[in-house]
Amino acid sequence: MVTVDDTLCTRVRDAVRTLREAEFAVREAVAALDGSDVVALSGYWSTVRLVGDLARVDQVVAKRWVGQAKLVSERSAFSGEPLEPGLPATAAVFADGTVGADHVRVIERAMDAVARVPDLGPDVVVDAEAMLAAHATQLCPRGVERAATRLLAHLDPDGVAPLDPPGLEDEVSVSTSRRDGSLALAARIHGAGDAELIREVLDALSVPAGPDDSRPVGARRARRRCWNCSPRPRHPPGSPNPNQPPTSHRTRSPSRSPRNRSPRSRSPRMWGRCRRRGGRC
Repeated sequence: MVTVDDTLCTRVRDAVRTLREAEFAVREAVAALDGSDVVALSGYWSTVRLVGDLARVDQVVAKRWVGQAKLVSERSAFSGEPLEPGLPATAAVFADGTVGADHVRVIERAMDAVARVPDLGPDVVVDAEAMLAAHATQLCPRGVERAATRLLAHLDPDGVAPLDPPGLEDEVSVSTSRRDGSLALAARIHGAGDAELIREVLDALSVPAGPDDSRPVGARRARRRCWNCSPRPRHPPGSPNPNQPPTSHRTRSPSRSPRNRSPRSRSPRMWGRCRRRGGRC
């Protein structure tokens, strides 16, 4: 029987827990900074800007930190009374290092969707957040997202409140970051009907070319997109073009070709015009 030394595994688990506890400490520090007058006295017009400069992170990351700090940290009301975190169950497991910032982000999105479901009592919302926090202690962020999707389908069977908030625009990003000039495409379509239509079109255009076509679906889609974007006719290679008229097989006689005609065989008027131009016509 092979014995496995669990020392390295324990070391990884302890390091991950320490990292998550440090992430929670950052959220607490950001929440304390947001609740003070340091932002106004320092000349910054928002906490996001100040946090971005202090931590040297992008504004997107700083905005995420500030948003999560309001959900997992205790705050104070204007009267000085302490307020519980917006996600108390998530804050508890985040503080002890059981879950990470990615778990918190998934639960945040899920609870925003739960809040948009009509006719839900406060007890149901609290139980939903506690259940997602419990799942986060056992699953990865992607697994928590799948659990949130099932929970939302149970609470909102009509699909009124999707995980993505309303008002998001469809986007297609194009980047050429490699030296060889290769192109990277990424698209996000939020409408369910539009997404299903695009999926059906892609599947219809990416069928195998024959029984010997062993290319994966992604390769067939990429090749088809390149063909559609090329300046060539929009029909597959080797197939007749329905928009092109039939070509006549009649050929012009060499003796009747304009290039083979001598200048004397042209009309007198044309020959006189050519002589006035110095023989160039």
